[in-house]
Amino acid sequence: MSEWEDFEKACTSYLNEQFGKYAKFTHKGGSDSTVSDIFVETYNDSFYIDAKLLPSQCGQFVLFPDTVKKSFQYSDNNANLIDEYAEKIIDNMNKNFDLFYNAGTAGKDVIMADGQEVFSKWIIKMYKAKNTRFFITNGYNIIPVDRMLEFFEISATYRIKRSGTSSVGKNKISLVRDYV
Repeated sequence: MSEWEDFEKACTSYLNEQFGKYAKFTHKGGSDSTVSDIFVETYNDSFYIDAKLLPSQCGQFVLFPDTVKKSFQYSDNNANLIDEYAEKIIDNMNKNFDLFYNAGTAGKDVIMADGQEVFSKWIIKMYKAKNTRFFITNGYNIIPVDRMLEFFEISATYRIKRSGTSSVGKNKISLVRDYV
């Protein structure tokens, strides 16, 4: 088991030990990033907490380079619809197309004057869409998703992903099974 998986389970145990009188905490994490790590059920509410063993990744979206137009296109297969924050990131990358097009697997940092704000707003919106209200981090610090910019330094990197994946995504299993 990897260090981040151990951390998710340890956070779930910690939350149950500390706050089990008020809520039930269930580990849901793993490699499926479409669902946050810890499901919280209270008497009258339910939501998620995402465990972040720092430093940590906090989301991604796929872009396809169009070498004729020298621009990046947002993939229709992204989990989230394109929004104003993703558009700002893409606009910045389009102005520097050649730099990002040749990023390779090591990647290139996305540098923007208002980058911290744009990146954090994209992350907050993405996590809110998954009904995630808090992060739990190293030292079991619990941080409201809305206040992440106060506690984290946020950066973005564009990189070329190696082709293939280690496992079939949960929402594609039946499709693959039917094909095979």
